[in-house]
Amino acid sequence: MRHLPRRQLDINWEELQLPVNDLSELEVPFSEEEIKHAVHQMPSDKAPGPDGYTGIFFKSCWDILLRRMWSRLQMLSTRCGLATWTS
Repeated sequence: MRHLPRRQLDINWEELQLPVNDLSELEVPFSEEEIKHAVHQMPSDKAPGPDGYTGIFFKSCWDILLRRMWSRLQMLSTRCGLATWTS
């Protein structure tokens, strides 16, 4: 079987004329209020993941879940080198 030489690909990004987006806000830590707002926007009768817990569960147990979620988010931010989370 004959092996063809590997092609070198080079993309001229300027020629594509794609818009430049400022993504610096993605590095800003979430606040407790932002997380609460996202949870309370979830549909109450749908499960966001495969575990089957619906939005109503997250909303009704918010005070308990917040403490656990907050510590996990802080741990994640530390391990990933992200900014410290704010409350």
